[in-house]
Amino acid sequence: MRFHPKRPSGVHALVFSALCIVAIPIFVVACIHARHEHTALAAVLLLLLVMLGLAATGALLIVDRDRARDARLRSESEYRLLFQTIPHPMLVYDEDTSRILAANDQAIRHYGYSHDEFLSMRVEDLVVGKETPGHASGDAPPASNLAVQTHRQKDRQTIVVEISIFPMHFRGEKAVLMLINDITEHRRHSEDLEYRVKYDTVTGRLNRMSFSTWLDNAIVEAQQRKSTFYTLILGLNEFKKINTSLGYAIGDQLLQKASERLMAALGENASAARLGGDEFAFLVDLGLVDCRTLAEAVLEKMRQPFAIDDTPIQLSASIGIAHYPRDGSSTNQLLQHANSALLEARQGDCGYAFYDDTNDHLAPERVLLATQLLRGLDEHKFELHYQPKIPLLGANQFGFEALARWNSPSHGLASPGDFISVIESGDLIHPFTLWVLNTAVEQCKQWHALGYPVTMAINVSARNLLDPLLPERIRQTLARHKLDPKYLELEITESSIMSNPERSLDVLLKIRATGVKVAIDDFGTGYSSLAYLRRLPVDSLKIDRSFIAELDRDHDTRPIINFIIAMAHGLGIVVTAEGIENRLALTKLAKMRCDYAQGYYISKPMSTEDVLAWLRQYVPKVESEPDAHH
Repeated sequence: MRFHPKRPSGVHALVFSALCIVAIPIFVVACIHARHEHTALAAVLLLLLVMLGLAATGALLIVDRDRARDARLRSESEYRLLFQTIPHPMLVYDEDTSRILAANDQAIRHYGYSHDEFLSMRVEDLVVGKETPGHASGDAPPASNLAVQTHRQKDRQTIVVEISIFPMHFRGEKAVLMLINDITEHRRHSEDLEYRVKYDTVTGRLNRMSFSTWLDNAIVEAQQRKSTFYTLILGLNEFKKINTSLGYAIGDQLLQKASERLMAALGENASAARLGGDEFAFLVDLGLVDCRTLAEAVLEKMRQPFAIDDTPIQLSASIGIAHYPRDGSSTNQLLQHANSALLEARQGDCGYAFYDDTNDHLAPERVLLATQLLRGLDEHKFELHYQPKIPLLGANQFGFEALARWNSPSHGLASPGDFISVIESGDLIHPFTLWVLNTAVEQCKQWHALGYPVTMAINVSARNLLDPLLPERIRQTLARHKLDPKYLELEITESSIMSNPERSLDVLLKIRATGVKVAIDDFGTGYSSLAYLRRLPVDSLKIDRSFIAELDRDHDTRPIINFIIAMAHGLGIVVTAEGIENRLALTKLAKMRCDYAQGYYISKPMSTEDVLAWLRQYVPKVESEPDAHH
């Protein structure tokens, strides 16, 4: 930086001029009374002094004017540089009239108007409809006031923009600088994601989570009105065989047409949901006779042949019916009992069945299963298998997810889908989770000792998140096996968090305080936690396998996956894609900057012995063991 000596300001010049002006009458008086030669000489000198003062004053005023002009030119030069180099559309408009005074090249390219066309417009000419909260024309705008607006381009296309406005001076007049960020694609992906997690993507009907919320509200309303209603679940018989023999594309078309027929039978004002697979659910507040009539009408609709690609496909359906409040007073009870009635209907002849607790084949089986699981835990009939998680972006941190297996006395080695719902529904979930935690942490430490510093993830349920003792038990387990907390990750589902958000958040914060990482499993299936994501102490999320499965099908989910990855990375969250079943999906996800991948294409869940062989083949060995946790 060059140093410039401080010059006299205009104020100094004015003071000096005032002194000179005062000196003039003194000079005149001196001349009139001058009687001696020395006095006359002094008067002449004083006159010269006055003239020099006036000249200096003029010079300083000229210097100040030139400096102000130079500063203005420098400011305008800097403004022009900023205006043209920022990669966003920018406009300058008059604060009072909103008339556009300048537009940068980005604005010209983005909106399609020429610079002259912009100069003939006002800011309001770009806005479609009413402004969302932000700067109102004619008001003095606060710095960086933010608003979201819909703008129209010259070709009549509309875009959604986020604007920031800043007060400024332009050519000596008050003006406003508007910085424009086009968020049209971001908004579209966000809305698409919101739709996908509320509605079934194949049929456009509500999904299971949305239907559960709807059923919750129906129960509250029925309690207030002291009324009753029926919950019905419809299942398409032999649908899995059609899916297997004719393919998923035909199966999807069949689901769509079945959904349309169901709505036609229910009427315009009714609502229905697809629970998943071949099952649909709906509510009716009719009497017993009318409910039977409706069920028969729906089944008759379903028996008519479906024309798929000009090929008639014959299909039948069954309906299970549960009554509120007789068959249940909660959403879970009504769905469980309607599903039990559906199983009964599929074994009967008339096509539909009302719930009857004397014919509930599930109830005794669940009681027996719970008893067997408790005995299995006591007799060490459970074991853990481990599925690897590999890095995609050059990192060398490999990991595993611990998955329980049960050596069932009647079915052999059973996966979690066969027993976990029974464990989670009772108090067995707490000792079971502690067994998984202890076994997985101990195994992880053993692999570290062999030179493989991998991470370990275990799953926790909604009931675990309500246990205030869980954080301390995790800390004790890590200390007992001397494993650094950074190598342990707890996976929780979105629905687990939202079952009791405040208590879940409290437990999660305490878990994070131990140094353990937290991951959201099956992300994208519960939109209610999306807005909640910023509050959660989350380190990573796993994109639900349903999004990954559609990468290779007609329903391309790449924009959604890209949006989730960008959103997570913006929050500093690592992303894992689960359900990878082929190389193409793995390649696509790597190009989308997904951090980790997991799935059968990489490896199925393995026993402890098989994992060691896998580690030796794929994971670089570290000579020294990672620092132990104390």
